[in-house]
Amino acid sequence: MRSLLARSVLALLLFSAWLALLFSGLAGGGAVHLLLAGALALFPWRALTPWPPLPEGEGEAQQKMLSSEPLSEFHPSPSGRGDGGEGSGGEGF
Repeated sequence: MRSLLARSVLALLLFSAWLALLFSGLAGGGAVHLLLAGALALFPWRALTPWPPLPEGEGEAQQKMLSSEPLSEFHPSPSGRGDGGEGSGGEGF
C-alpha cells in the first residue's frame, strides 16, 4: 500500500511539473513530454479496480431509463434559439 501511495504521489508531481513547464512555455524541444511519459508509466494503473456490480434489479432499471429517449421530442429551431414552438420566432422581446 505504501509503495502505491508513493508511486501515485511521484506520478502526480511529474504530471504537475509537466503542466507547469508546458503552460510556462518551456517545451525544451519536446523533452518536457518525457515528464508526462514518466508520470503515466509510474502511476499504479493495476491498482485501479473496476466498478462493483450493481445490486439485483438496479441494472434493469438503469438500462430502461437509458433506453428511453426523453429528448426525442426536442426539435431545435432553425435559428438554434429554442425548440421551434410558440414564441421562438424572436417577436415580443
